[in-house]
Amino acid sequence: MARDLAGYPYLEAEFASNGGLLTEPAATDVSSLVDRRPPTDLIMLVHGWNNTPTVARELYGELARSLRQVTPALAGRTVALYGVLWPSSKWDWFERLTGTLDSLNALPGTELSIRLDGLREVFAAPEQQERLSAARALLPDLERSRQAQREFVALVRGLLPAREAPDTPDDDVPDELFTLSDDALAEQLTHRLPPATDRDADLAVPADSLLRNVVGGFLEGARRLVDFVAYYEMKERAGTVGREGLARFLRTQLPGGIRVHLVGHSFGARLVAAAAAAPGGIGARACSMALLQGAFSHYGFASKYLPGHDGLFRSAVTSGVVTGPMLITHTRNDKLVSIAYGIASQLAGQTGADVADVTGQAGQAGQAGQAGQAGQDGVAADVFGPASRYGGIGANGAQQTPETVRGTLLAVGRPYDLRPGVPHNLLADAFIPNHSAVTGREVAHAILAGVAATA
Repeated sequence: MARDLAGYPYLEAEFASNGGLLTEPAATDVSSLVDRRPPTDLIMLVHGWNNTPTVARELYGELARSLRQVTPALAGRTVALYGVLWPSSKWDWFERLTGTLDSLNALPGTELSIRLDGLREVFAAPEQQERLSAARALLPDLERSRQAQREFVALVRGLLPAREAPDTPDDDVPDELFTLSDDALAEQLTHRLPPATDRDADLAVPADSLLRNVVGGFLEGARRLVDFVAYYEMKERAGTVGREGLARFLRTQLPGGIRVHLVGHSFGARLVAAAAAAPGGIGARACSMALLQGAFSHYGFASKYLPGHDGLFRSAVTSGVVTGPMLITHTRNDKLVSIAYGIASQLAGQTGADVADVTGQAGQAGQAGQAGQAGQDGVAADVFGPASRYGGIGANGAQQTPETVRGTLLAVGRPYDLRPGVPHNLLADAFIPNHSAVTGREVAHAILAGVAATA
């Protein structure tokens, strides 16, 4: 049954990790809104890497309040909200580390131990729990024993399903994660990330961030491997729920004639993009889409970003399934989006000037409106930037996507000029200071501008 959220009629649908609908169908039925005023526009909200429905509902509530504060005149149209819940896992070890950095400097294995414990929330099967216990037991020997390093790599990498190098490259994941031997990957993980440059001074990177100029050594590399394995599992889950869950829900559960507007944050943006690109379509067309600090590749919508290969979600742009504007907020203020892609570059052995040459994109960083132009001069910091083979859409916007319109996230009251059916990169440095700050009035203003721009 519908309830209110900041004055909007509100419903929810909860999905399992395989995309199955957990909520009783009667509770998800939009027709239950008919006893009020039937909505003309339904905004579907999809959370990111939160681990409880409570946290997701808090996000939705904050965004709903901002939407209410900036609601434009939508002549003859009424808006309802729909919250999507799915089993993601929050990367909460950053919060756990707060206030412990001094002790960690004296106990270099402690931070890695915390991260391994965090993986238990993601990999819950008994065999996976045993692997994590065995990996944890190796911590005292990791810096001095190559055998322990090889075993650690095998245990942690073995949490993921085995695969061979695919014919179609993964936008997010280097083949080396699966194809290198244990010994070769252990060696790769001892390499340092490239040093920061003056271009990165404005990032204000905290001491515990993976973006810092690390000392090196296997413990640092092992930490990155653990983080990336968690990232990989969550990205796969988001894609599955999007393709198998949300796409099917949109095809079968929504009445005709209602405009659907998809809004996803973090991995929720990936989930939304996967639904829009699902092979079976989504039935009722999505009228607009807003990807808020999306946690997927900046080549997700790309055309031929590698010879003969489009981005994984390219069809969301070319199929016409999204008839209205596609809004993409991006900012290098977002450390968490950058983290996974810095790790990916290291696993692939792409550090320093080599990164700018991976796709032949040197000198094209300005497409996303960023200050980081490292591809022009081979500055190593471009491991995180628009010219990198592995870069995040929430950091750099959509790259190698010829339809993309470059823009800025605007202050409330300033008008947008939005085009139907194409991505709009909205540089959000002024209003989004970090990965989670996506519920402000400026973000709400952009979402509703997308709603208003649809017929």
